Amino acid sequence: MKSKQFFFLVIFIGLTASFVGCRKDKRFLNRLENTEWEITTSKRWIIYNDGTTEIFEDLTNAGTIYITEDPLGSEILKEVRMVYTNYLGGTSDFTTLLYTDDLHTRVGMSQVLCNDPFECDLVWTVDVNKRNKQVWSAYGSDGSYFFPPDTYNANKDHHLKWEITLTKVGNL
Repeated sequence: MKSKQFFFLVIFIGLTASFVGCRKDKRFLNRLENTEWEITTSKRWIIYNDGTTEIFEDLTNAGTIYITEDPLGSEILKEVRMVYTNYLGGTSDFTTLLYTDDLHTRVGMSQVLCNDPFECDLVWTVDVNKRNKQVWSAYGSDGSYFFPPDTYNANKDHHLKWEITLTKVGNL
């Protein structure tokens, strides 16, 4: 009798854990969706192969990211609009689709770098994932940010890192 109770307890714990895991996956996207995020800092630097670095951008209030539901109703894609001003005063304002990997350690913006359906996504590594604060980093070389690294023509002398800190402004 006790082994039967133990068996049902193990099954119950397993089902609860899998249910909570699924809810956690949806919580990440729900936390981002219908939200306005201020780009409170934008830092970009060169990382040389000898380990030295050179900062060429260190901005505050660099723009805004708006994340809303996908107009086609997808649960795994969201629509993202990014309005950004860089250290030279150049601005970009684009709308595209946003997606995440299964573990929510990467956030991708579809076809930002070019119009090709492959190798043109701007993919961020999620360094900090909190309810009201996100820190995302993108890596690359030769002026392009990407993941995975472009092994065909990557600069062998240095790599680039771009880090943005997002602070939740409010719901849309």
